[in-house]
Amino acid sequence: MPRKKQETKTCRICNETKQINKFEKDKRVTGQRTTRCQSCKYRSQDRATYAYRKLHERAKAEPGRKVEVTLAQVKVLFAAYDGKCAYCNREEEPNGSHHHLEHIIPRSAGGRDHISNLTISCPDCNMKKGTKPVVDYFYAKEQFQDENFAQLAHFVAFTSGQPVSEVLKEMVDAHIEQCRRKIER
Repeated sequence: MPRKKQETKTCRICNETKQINKFEKDKRVTGQRTTRCQSCKYRSQDRATYAYRKLHERAKAEPGRKVEVTLAQVKVLFAAYDGKCAYCNREEEPNGSHHHLEHIIPRSAGGRDHISNLTISCPDCNMKKGTKPVVDYFYAKEQFQDENFAQLAHFVAFTSGQPVSEVLKEMVDAHIEQCRRKIER
C-alpha cells in the first residue's frame, strides 16, 4: 500500500522546507499553520521571553498555580542583572547554557511566581541552591558573594514593597525553620 506523502511548507525565516507539523498552529491563519517554523520562533525569543514561557508551562502542570509576574517584569529582571548570576556574578555564555529564572523561596516551600520571589541564576547556583532557603545557600558560601546577598535583599524589598529589615527577617526565619526540621529528623 503506498504511503501518503507528508505535507511540507517552507519557513519564511530559515527558508528550509519542513513537515507541516514543524510549524506552529494558529487558527487565525489560512490552513491553521504559520509561515514561521517552531525552531525559528523559539530562536527569535530573547532569554527573558523564553524563561517567562517556561514559567507558564510549569505553572500549567500544577493545578491552582498562579503566575503573578508579567513578561515586562521578567525582561526588567534580566536587564537589571545584565547576564550575570545574582548569586555568584558568573556571566551567561552567549552559546552556552542559559541562566535560569530562579525562585528565591523555592516553589516546593510555597514560593510564589511573583517578581519579588524571582531572580536570575546560573545553572550551577540554581542546582546547588536547590530547595534550600536562600540564607542556607548563603551560609554554605560555595559561590554566593556578600554583596550579592545584600543586593538580593534590597531587590526583594523593593519589588515586594517591604523594608529590607523585614525581608531579611523572613529569610532568616526560613533558615531557622530549615535547621529546626533537620534537627527533628
